[in-house]
Amino acid sequence: MSTSYNSALDAYRSSVAGTEVIGRNSVAITPSDTVDLAAYPKAIVVTAAGNLVVLPLMAADDGSHTITFTAAVVGFVLPFRVRRVLSTGTTASVATIDD
Repeated sequence: MSTSYNSALDAYRSSVAGTEVIGRNSVAITPSDTVDLAAYPKAIVVTAAGNLVVLPLMAADDGSHTITFTAAVVGFVLPFRVRRVLSTGTTASVATIDD
């Protein structure tokens, strides 16, 4: 279980975020309440509508820093990077946006 931000998993740590370059690759995300994503994605996108609970990239893993998006629609791209999509409370399907 990962409990803090790990820069070795962040291929985009030195990149400047921008909308001029969207991703060129994607994988479906399997939500977990305890395990961070295998590699931190550039972004995530909703592929089937529903609720989405995430742990932001640099947030403390203390149970009080999760963010819930209620009724997220297909195509919604989160406005910040995340390191975990929680299974508890998530009903949406999501995928990564990667280079």
